[in-house]
Amino acid sequence: EISNMSFLAPRKVPMATLVGTSGKVVAFEAQRVLSQLLSANLALNELTNVGVYHAGVGNSNDSPLEVPEIIYSEEANFGSVSLLANWKSHGASTTLVPQVR
Repeated sequence: EISNMSFLAPRKVPMATLVGTSGKVVAFEAQRVLSQLLSANLALNELTNVGVYHAGVGNSNDSPLEVPEIIYSEEANFGSVSLLANWKSHGASTTLVPQVR
């Protein structure tokens, strides 16, 4: 499985188990905190066949993606953050992350 929605961590653990030790699962997550949470979840479950990449999936390898700074202490749907929006024009702070296709 290749996923650009790694925030769905509950899906990654069953997928990693399903493909077994000879299979691989690749996950991309543009939000640093969610990437770290997924990595921690996989480590706690002793799943070493998952590659987690702190990057966004897009149509270019040349330009980084702007990811808005998220306040995780507030209630929100963190998985629905658009990477297409011009966040700076809305006054949001952003972080640049690599873009892969």
